[in-house]
This record gives sequence, structure tokens and C-alpha cells, in this order.
Amino acid sequence: MLVSQSVVDILQDRNPRLTPFPTTAEENLRQELHRLSREMFNSVVDIDPAHSDGHPIELVSVSRQEDLQGQPYLEVRLNCCGHPVLLAMAPCGCETCIPELRCATKNCKRACRSNCPKAPPIEMQSVERNGLMIAAATADHYLTGIFSALSVGEM
Repeated sequence: MLVSQSVVDILQDRNPRLTPFPTTAEENLRQELHRLSREMFNSVVDIDPAHSDGHPIELVSVSRQEDLQGQPYLEVRLNCCGHPVLLAMAPCGCETCIPELRCATKNCKRACRSNCPKAPPIEMQSVERNGLMIAAATADHYLTGIFSALSVGEM
């Protein structure tokens, strides 16, 4: 039986109040994103705030995570216009239990309510870019600026 863990659930698990992610003084997060994406996917993932259609984007953390079945994925936390955004990335065709990654080749998009009735609505979108499945979730915002700033290139 395939266990499922939505990118929306991951966002709510990492940030139950759906407030902006706390920022760190850590420098070179873009370089860490480049390094981890090269190691995990043989591709370079970049998030360039200069291409975000005017949305102020702040990269907060980049880390290798495992889904509920132990499959690795790259998790990126950032704030866009003061709203938390969580990105999950995995290679196309991997057996992840994150359903939005499995359907990323269909470019799916949906809005949903969080588990807390007072919390803002959550938007989720997934896309496929150059062999990577990318799923994003954000609270009370939209994801166009994030996907405009996101690029995936070959090494």
C-alpha cells in the first residue's frame, strides 16, 4: 500500500501557523541549492529573485529530506512577499509518496484549506522542469513569482 504525504501536509507540519519561515543569517543558500541539486539530480536548480516578477523572495533553507517511504527529495523553504513557501523536488519517475510530485508531469494546481479553520487558504502547484518534478505549497499567496524565479539546468 502506498503511503501518501501531501506537500500541503509537509508545509503545515514544518509551519503549523503558516507564518513566514524564520530567516537565518546563513549565507550562500543559493550555492547550497546548486550543490545539493547537483548531487541529487545531476542538474543545477536555481532560484533567482531577480526573475520573480517583482515578488520579494527570501531563501530560508535547503535540505535533503526523505518522504514517508524513505525516498529522498530536495526541500527548499522560502518566503515570498512575506508568505511561507515550501518546495519539494525529485527526479521524474521516482517512487515518491508525495502525490503532487507524482502528478507533476500533468502541471496540476489546486487550492485547499488548512487543518486549522482560522488559517489562510493554501495554494499548491506542481510542474515538471527538465526531468525534475517540483511541487510547491504556500499560504494565502500564489506561486507565479516562485515558478518564474525557478530554473533547472543541466550541469
